[in-house]
Amino acid sequence: MICHVHIGALQEKEAMPAIIATLETTFGKPAKPDATGLYVISNHIGTNASLAFWKDVIKNGPAFANPELFPWTLANSVCGYIARHFGITGPNYTYTCPPDAEVYIDEVLKQAKEDQEKSGLDEPWIVVVH
Repeated sequence: MICHVHIGALQEKEAMPAIIATLETTFGKPAKPDATGLYVISNHIGTNASLAFWKDVIKNGPAFANPELFPWTLANSVCGYIARHFGITGPNYTYTCPPDAEVYIDEVLKQAKEDQEKSGLDEPWIVVVH
């Protein structure tokens, strides 16, 4: 199953409650978190937090920049948050790609099939972040 979520201009951390709510509506809770794979596709994950973090560094200096922002600058921050929230311990991937993320869904489906064959994956969650 594929779920599309939107960050827009929000920082990743600020967008997470709405993203989690959308995923709960779309996927529910994973029946077997250890057999659930998480595949996040985005062309800009971490960008909003990075811009905010570096603006803070420029304004206040590196010693006084808000350290809370830094983990959200990483591309895998959203995927990691989702995995922790739902207790997903199966395969966990973040795909960073050009703006048209749709072209990567076939590649992600191939990876999910491979994970299913190798590790007994039951449920792949594909999340496209716009």
